[in-house]
Amino acid sequence: TEPQLQIVQQPRQRGMRFRYECEGRSAGSIPGEHSTDSNRTFPAVQILNYKNRAKIRVSLVTKSDPPKPHPHSLVGRDCRDGICEMDIGPDSMIASFSNLGIQCVRRREIMDALQLRLKKKVDPFNGTSLSVRAEPHGFSSSIALTRHPFVGTHHSHICKIVHALTLRSSPHAVGNAALDIEDMDLNVVRLCFEAFVYDSAQNVVALPPVVSHEIRDRRATSTSELKICRVSQNVGSVRGGDEIFLLCDKVQREDIEVRFFDDSGWEARGLFSQTDVHRQVAIVFTTPPYRDQAVTREVTVRMQLRRPTDNEVSDSMEFRYLP
Repeated sequence: TEPQLQIVQQPRQRGMRFRYECEGRSAGSIPGEHSTDSNRTFPAVQILNYKNRAKIRVSLVTKSDPPKPHPHSLVGRDCRDGICEMDIGPDSMIASFSNLGIQCVRRREIMDALQLRLKKKVDPFNGTSLSVRAEPHGFSSSIALTRHPFVGTHHSHICKIVHALTLRSSPHAVGNAALDIEDMDLNVVRLCFEAFVYDSAQNVVALPPVVSHEIRDRRATSTSELKICRVSQNVGSVRGGDEIFLLCDKVQREDIEVRFFDDSGWEARGLFSQTDVHRQVAIVFTTPPYRDQAVTREVTVRMQLRRPTDNEVSDSMEFRYLP
């Protein structure tokens, strides 16, 4: 059975803040998805079917598929130039990353960040493989990468952008590269794990990389956790039309709705326009009518915030319809 890299602890998707270098503060540590105050966990991977020394490398990639190198950087212990490397084995083949933070770049800094990835030859899904001879006393501190001859560095996603935005490229290529950068989501990243192991001839080979769940920047309203803080009332007529003031954490006025639903499969939306969203933290809406206008007693349904672009929802709360 061939060695295989597997994620054993995913990163927590929300609650992590991406920090700029100029903030001068620690970027914190990415917790594991099952982390609690009493039992802290962290992103971790394991190499299966293998018992020897190995190197694990972690970098950031985009949320899109196939994953592309992301301009944001990993910072913390064992991190350099935005990448983290850790030696493991042979006693334990699990690598847990307890000191990984995310340092973000501004859009105008994307090119410099991608050029650094190009210099380090970090593009895990561009057919990267290792064909260097393993050192007798362990891995070198910086692994030299070579490309599959049919892939070639010039086909790399990074190289396409970097080369297009130079004088050697056509205006059409420059335009496409600029659009590629403009479309890059700076509020979402994924961790890409790579493993480098010894084969039977003591050559260093790369296992297929694995990619984590998305990690979303807590500050960004387009990806932040939705939360209802308070409502002016949670009761209204089955005919609908009751005006409610809802206070919430920051939302985008063009990408938010108030959803009513019950266990029967019925659902409806609170009625409001973008101008009814005040400073991103308050929504004034009217309730929708209930599905059954002929009820003779109070009916309890649920109410929550929902973001249409990614279907993210808040915790729901009770709303009572009166006949």
